[in-house]
Amino acid sequence: MSNLILKESPLKDFHVLLGAKFINFHSYNMPLNYSSIIDEVLNTRNSVSFFDLYHMGRLLVKKSERINNLFSVSIDNIKYSKAKYALILNDRFTIEDDIVIYDLDQYFNGYFLVVCNAVNKEKNINILKENSIDVIDVSDDYLMLAIQGPLSEKIVNDFLISLFNINIDLKRVYFYDYVVIDKNFILSRSGYTGEDGFEIYLDYRRMLKLMDFLLSNNVKGAGLGARDVLRIEAGLVLYGNEIDNNTNPLEANLSWAIKNSYFNKFIENTKVNKKLLGIKVINTKKVPRNNYKLYDFNQKEIGVITSGTYSPILSIPIGLAFINLDLIDINNIIDYKGLIENKENFIFKIDKLPFVKLNYYKKITK
Repeated sequence: MSNLILKESPLKDFHVLLGAKFINFHSYNMPLNYSSIIDEVLNTRNSVSFFDLYHMGRLLVKKSERINNLFSVSIDNIKYSKAKYALILNDRFTIEDDIVIYDLDQYFNGYFLVVCNAVNKEKNINILKENSIDVIDVSDDYLMLAIQGPLSEKIVNDFLISLFNINIDLKRVYFYDYVVIDKNFILSRSGYTGEDGFEIYLDYRRMLKLMDFLLSNNVKGAGLGARDVLRIEAGLVLYGNEIDNNTNPLEANLSWAIKNSYFNKFIENTKVNKKLLGIKVINTKKVPRNNYKLYDFNQKEIGVITSGTYSPILSIPIGLAFINLDLIDINNIIDYKGLIENKENFIFKIDKLPFVKLNYYKKITK
């Protein structure tokens, strides 16, 4: 019998009130769903939902040139008010984690705020310390909440004004822009759903006020189940599924996240043996699962599923998969058909990613 004590979100009472079912997610007791996962996905795509992200790691990382040997984005590319998606890479050019970096300027006296995956927080701290980079775990100093969906801007604008008497022109805050309201209140236009939305870092006292506001305005919660479906539909990777320290950024379609001359030599010398692509199941409603094998019609194994789900938007099962490029011509890969688990009643078709239109709020450039 396990004696593992799970870490509880400070917002747990709200989740219980909303009827949440909980799941052990890397030692955090987090909401899996409140209603049905499909309803939560559709509500996020069509309206607005909130997500408790307490499980995400929040680290202060000292600004140092040594970061350039670890982060896929060099420190001279990290600017105040613009968040950066990046990878922590090792000397084999494989992925230790994917992160988001904020330069909080004068607020943290020479430190970046780095948001990382729960499963990798302690590993990341050790990697940074091994490279003589000072790091402070501030995960318990900030609560983290995402508000996602086409109505998210209205909800965020309303609570800023009514709760905190803050008036920000959100029409001028674009995807991956952020505003530091004070040392304990950061508002970032970002998310993990493919929809417009915001991620909010806030102290405990004010987060409780925000949660009261959301519930009184009938903003529905969405759990980790819906979050997973949403990110698969949007073609977004998850550490431990699509990316890990046996996968390089080129294989996972993440070369765009490399803005660091230190890693250019790796790009030039790295062979890409597999490629992350989307698959649609075309002859059954059965959902493909992680580690299911893909075959051609001659029973030759050609790839593996990394994530699978039923898409409420497309009304079919979909998945993310690595395809072996030694066996399939990358130039003729779209619409390629084969068998899942070598079963004739389980046929897939390779498709482009993402599966759905991404609705990030981006500045229109002429």
